[in-house]
Amino acid sequence: MPSDALPLAPDEPRDGAPRVTLGPRAVLLRGFARERALELVAAVVSVAAVSPFRHMVTPGGWEMSVAMTNCGQVG
Repeated sequence: MPSDALPLAPDEPRDGAPRVTLGPRAVLLRGFARERALELVAAVVSVAAVSPFRHMVTPGGWEMSVAMTNCGQVG
């Protein structure tokens, strides 16, 4: 991004992509993190090295298909 360019507001679409409203307080920002993708993936890998991904189990005993990890004082 040129030094004289202002960063986009969190709710402003990037590259002309439409902003998709998912709910009253949720929007999909297509391409918002594209410029920092490698840095963000490296950060997730760093977190996963300390707190590995795991599949949670529901109260009924079923393993969830989505894995999660967490970090920080409150996870």
